[in-house]
Amino acid sequence: MEAKKDIGFVVKETLQNYSPTPDDSVWESIATDLQKDQRRRRILFYWLLGAGMLLIPILLLIGSSNVSDENPEDIFIEPIINNDQTHRTPVIPKPTKTVDSISKPALKNSPINLKNSKDDCACDSSSKTSIESREELSTQVETNLKKKRTVEHLEDVAIKDHITQLTNELTEKTFEQKKTPKKKKKKAPVVKEIKENVKPEEEWSIFPYVSLDHYNAFNLKTKNQNSINYGVYFSYYTTPKTMIRTGFKKLSLSHDFQNGGLTNTQEVSYLEIPLEIRYILDSKNSLYPSVTGGISYLFLDKASLSNTTGITTNKGDFTNNILSFNLGAGLHKNLNKHFSINTEMFFKYHLKPYTQNFDAVPYTLSFNIGVEYKF
Repeated sequence: MEAKKDIGFVVKETLQNYSPTPDDSVWESIATDLQKDQRRRRILFYWLLGAGMLLIPILLLIGSSNVSDENPEDIFIEPIINNDQTHRTPVIPKPTKTVDSISKPALKNSPINLKNSKDDCACDSSSKTSIESREELSTQVETNLKKKRTVEHLEDVAIKDHITQLTNELTEKTFEQKKTPKKKKKKAPVVKEIKENVKPEEEWSIFPYVSLDHYNAFNLKTKNQNSINYGVYFSYYTTPKTMIRTGFKKLSLSHDFQNGGLTNTQEVSYLEIPLEIRYILDSKNSLYPSVTGGISYLFLDKASLSNTTGITTNKGDFTNNILSFNLGAGLHKNLNKHFSINTEMFFKYHLKPYTQNFDAVPYTLSFNIGVEYKF
């Protein structure tokens, strides 16, 4: 029968050369956990870095929209420089040894939980640095905006003061102008110039008329001097204001005078052929004036002298052909483009109407009225 061994000795002897060896699945689980921790730290770092990169342009856009009216040189954002800390991308150290190369005894003495490694500290410090940078940038933008608002307020106050000053000056000038009576400016007459070389649309005209003639004489008292006659003018317009005209007129004249205690009636008739120039003074309106000057040839037709004793022919006392100087003025009214009503007054001085010397010098005053047709 075998001798019984001490159980404590047996256990000690059995476990003396035994070392706990983890299963392969345990090593794979540890490697997977390490890779997941590294991925989480990388994802967290890149997420914080992307959020910071997005937040900085948003803050810059907000600041630029508020200060878009200013000159870009007026607002200057100083770069943020930290002497104590510099923003660095945390570097995750690569394991120098693979999981398989790690010695099993080393794992005994190393902790399983790796979450409190130095990489976490680096990531936390980088995130704090990014947050501080954003806070300093936001503070700088707010400071610049406050400066801009202060400048705008001062400019508004200066503009309002300037407007108030101008308004007061304008009010004072207006008040002074009301006190001072304004001098009325005389409007210069508008003269419508018509060139002499411009041809009128209607170059010819015919003017039939009726005249009332007053036959009188200087140095002789006469009575019953009026007679009615008729005539016609033919005219040519050299310019819109100037015309040359001629025509004929049956002129019968008579007047009474005292001689030797007897009342004598002198009658004489002529065929008058005028040659005159008429000038229109103002043709802007439909009613316009004119002046006329020229001469007339008077061809003697007959002459007779009658009194209480009878009628005698004294044609021999008159010159057969005489001249008269004509000067007149007219007033004309246009009815349309072709027709106008003309009224004219003439003074005609007869030159040497008698064959003998008489103290009396005859003249006539004529008033003509008729319708002129232009073509």
